[in-house]
Amino acid sequence: MKNFLVEESERIEILKRHKLVVEQKTNQSYQIIKAGYDAGCFGQKGNQTYFAIVEAPVGSGNYVFQKDTNDALMKSQGFIVVRIRPDNQYYYYKPPKNGGPQFTQPRPLLNPCTAMTNFGKKTEDQVNNDYLIKLAKDAGFLELAELRTKGEDITEINNSAVWEKKGPYGNVVLYKRRGTASGGMDQKDAQRKEWIGKLDGLGYEVNPNDVDKETMIPVRLYGQKIPGLPEGLFPAEQIVYIRKGQTTGSRLAQSEKDQDVDRKTCKDRIENFYNKFIYSKGRPITDVTTLNIAKDEAQFCKNKYEGKWGIGGGKYDEMIQLLSGRKTGGPTSSGDDSIFRLN
Repeated sequence: MKNFLVEESERIEILKRHKLVVEQKTNQSYQIIKAGYDAGCFGQKGNQTYFAIVEAPVGSGNYVFQKDTNDALMKSQGFIVVRIRPDNQYYYYKPPKNGGPQFTQPRPLLNPCTAMTNFGKKTEDQVNNDYLIKLAKDAGFLELAELRTKGEDITEINNSAVWEKKGPYGNVVLYKRRGTASGGMDQKDAQRKEWIGKLDGLGYEVNPNDVDKETMIPVRLYGQKIPGLPEGLFPAEQIVYIRKGQTTGSRLAQSEKDQDVDRKTCKDRIENFYNKFIYSKGRPITDVTTLNIAKDEAQFCKNKYEGKWGIGGGKYDEMIQLLSGRKTGGPTSSGDDSIFRLN
């Protein structure tokens, strides 16, 4: 038992040799312990006497979490408190009323607190967002605060005909000026004519004749999320028409050319389309238009990011393999569920 116990001075010396002391000098130990507490790593207080975050030793700036011990052997020797450090190690503490202070040698927790282990580390999405923000800024995009600092007129910041937008990447949105505002009616008419041609290339017809309408599906233009389409150029409730049975093709090609979609958005799109397929089994497919749009988006994301998702991206590749027919259980190439088949 003598080898198991250390005096207070020895314990401090051990801590000084430990890398954690460097972090604790910047007052990180409290935040790390608090993260573990908020995540529920230390259980519930209940009737415990010693359940608390404490500074140990007092005045050191180093914080631990302490609670009553359930170890009968340690309690019989006066070590009635167990203390957990920010580095996921623990030791037993004998308070003065029990003949202390005395401490045991620290040992690793059998079940480390993930919230403490990952404290301060960036998630995969944060790393990806930082990378995408850097790429955008290298291309001349700036945040709103940076635009204000430069003295830019941002009164039309939400006009996509004037400002090109990237993001959001986390809570960061970036902008770059496209050109001047859309101007008077003559200029708007010219823009509309230009966009009617673009929409036709994407598979949308603005003014089909009555005969053609019989073979087409009406959809709301601004509900189609068409890349680069200026807000306000057409009426808010503008209707356009898609030919029945039309799926990918020209719209997908244009999306691949114009649309800049980040990994997180594409992960959501792939998982959403995969879930639609799973949910559809044994059920009739009713909203073909919406499903075709989701398929276009999923196909674009497959083309762009398959095998390049980054850390933890394996599950999205597995979804793609199933939806592409490279894994059993996916959609058929010619059956009722073929609308879910990716190329």
